[in-house]
Amino acid sequence: DRDRDLFYRINSDERVMEFFPFRRDRAAADAKMDEFRAWIAEDGYGFAAAEIIETRQCIGFVGLLDPD
Repeated sequence: DRDRDLFYRINSDERVMEFFPFRRDRAAADAKMDEFRAWIAEDGYGFAAAEIIETRQCIGFVGLLDPD
């Protein structure tokens, strides 16, 4: 689906991930997306793609995470 493709592109982009310790391949990005969706199903909140409303251009992802 659209969010999954965007999440992979963000997580595999060299420039975006410059200050992260690693970039995710497709399998790792899909696994992380599954984890994020499980958090939303369990807790009612989590992470999602962020986009510009007018153009639907993806600009990253945002969300809430329980620190515990």
